[in-house]
Parts: sequence; structure tokens; C-alpha cells
Amino acid sequence: MAKFELSLGTIAIVAALVWLIAFGGIATIGSWFKPATPGTPGGSTVTPGGVQCPSSLQTTYKGDVINSLDSANTAYLAAVGRLIPNGAFDQYTQYTSGTTAGGGSSVNLKCGQPYKYYILSSQDAVYNPVAPIDLGTVQGSDASRVVSGSNFSKLKAKGYDNQNRGLVFNTADLSAAGTFGNMGTTLRSTSNASYAMGVGTTLDYTVDVETIANSAHFGDSNIGLYIAVDADKSQFDTPTVKINGVPLVDVKNTELSADDTAALSSYEYVFKVPAGVQFNSAPTSVNIIVQSKSGVDPTQSPVMRFIGKASYVGADGFTINTGCFNKASGAEILTATPQTVTIATS
Repeated sequence: MAKFELSLGTIAIVAALVWLIAFGGIATIGSWFKPATPGTPGGSTVTPGGVQCPSSLQTTYKGDVINSLDSANTAYLAAVGRLIPNGAFDQYTQYTSGTTAGGGSSVNLKCGQPYKYYILSSQDAVYNPVAPIDLGTVQGSDASRVVSGSNFSKLKAKGYDNQNRGLVFNTADLSAAGTFGNMGTTLRSTSNASYAMGVGTTLDYTVDVETIANSAHFGDSNIGLYIAVDADKSQFDTPTVKINGVPLVDVKNTELSADDTAALSSYEYVFKVPAGVQFNSAPTSVNIIVQSKSGVDPTQSPVMRFIGKASYVGADGFTINTGCFNKASGAEILTATPQTVTIATS
């Protein structure tokens, strides 16, 4: 029978395997042959979703908000906002842009996550609300970009009486007819008296509305912009409100939230401004026609109130809501001064 002999080298290998199995396990052996983690040179890696990221899995963001109404493209806005990953409001990253190019501080975002940028409104802020900006899935070492915004401004108005064919006086300046007055203002008649409205009469005014500041908007009709009208149903028929000759639709009971509807309880109607029609530094003509109810001599003066939706942080500190009024406080979001036009009647 053949003699079986083991060399010293073979004995050493067998001993090593016995030790590994006893103390290191098969996983230790497997780790010797495990392929390298997929990646690219320079300390970057590829996520399971195929997105190239730094090895830290953080992507830098340093964004600018530029006033799109500035023809020189040099007006940057200090807008306060939040960067939200994948709809998780409680995992937000706070971000405030600067008034100069690249003026905001850098923040780190989660590489490979889809983000939305919410610019948050506060009363009389210098920047205007915009719809949430979809940044897509952030990747690489830097996802900085410039986004489009606009200055915010309150409104002013002047009036024209279409039946008597003349400019009307404004309580902001009673020295001449047809002057602008900051809202809330009161329009009178062509003779600087209250408009005479009795049984069977009709009021037909064109109100030119524009922002007080140049290169600015009041709200954003693509988010929601409205004209609420206080015209008591016991005294007036349903009013007609037009912009560019097109009648607006009353959406008080169909589009507004319950909170916004409650805040506007004294206004019988809320007419929607069509998307794309903006109140800016060029006049927008709003035609309002109000007729007294049959057999009624009205005692109320009709009022128009200009309001808009915006994004704001809810009472829990992280959920972002959109509306005209804050759910918790009841305060109007865009401005501390209601933007109203009263038409004085007698």
C-alpha cells in the first residue's frame, strides 16, 4: 500500500483553514474574494439607483433666486425657503438665498433623493410666492442652480365710470380725478361725491390695478389669485367681474379651502383671476358691474378685495400648506394690509 505523507506547507494550510472556520467563519474567506464596491475615481460612488454621488452621499446646494421681471437679470432676492427630500417635510433643509449672485450659504442635500424647493411667504415680504420648484433627483457633488422668482408688491388703483364716461376721484387724492391710490382706498364718482345708486340703477366701473413697486407682482395667478367681492345679496344682484373682457368665475364654494372660505365670510363672492394674468407694474383693467336688486335702494358700498395663495409652514413646524390665510392664526399670508377697493355709493 502506498505511503501517505503531508509536507510541512500542506499541514500549515490545513491548520489555517481549521482556525478560520473556528474563529473567523466562512464569511472571512468570502471577503477575500468579494469584488470591489462599484464606484468611480475621485472618491465617488454609484448608488443602487444608478446615481453618481460623492462617497459622503451628500450633494452641495447653493442656489440663487433672481427677479424674472428685472430686464437686466441682476436683481437677486433674499428668499427664505425649504428644500424637501422626497415629500418628507420633517426632513427639510432650510435655505435662504442672497441678494447677490452666489450670496446664499451652501447646504448639503441627500444625494440620490428627489427634492422640491418651497419658497415660503410672510406678510409684506420683498419676494413673491412661486409654485414649488422641482429640482429633480440631486446627484454629483454640486446641484446648485438659479431659479426664477419675482419681487412682491402691494397694489394701488384708480377708477373710471363707464356710464358717465369719466375718471372718478380717489380718497387718496381728492385734488384730481383719475389718480392712483394705494389699497385700501375708496373710489368716488366723477363729481367727487358718492356714486348715486338707487332703485333700478347699475354701477359700471373699470378699476385699473397695478403694483406700487416696479418690476414686481402681487401674488401669482398660477398658484391662485382672486378678487373677493362684498355686495350684499339682499341689496344687489350677482355682480359681474371681468378682466380683458372675459367674465371671471365665482369659486368661493368650489376652490377655496374651508379655512379660506371662513376667513372671507363677509364676502359673498370670490372670483378667480385666470392663470397667466398677473398684477404687476403695468395696469390690469378690472371691470365690475353691480346692479341694485329689484325694488331695493342699496345702502351698502360694494368692496373688492385682492388676495392670493402662498406657501407657509403649518402649526406643526414642518408641514407646508398653501392657502390665502394661515390655518392656525387666521392671518392673511401675503400682506398685513387687506388690499381693498371700496366704491362709495349713496
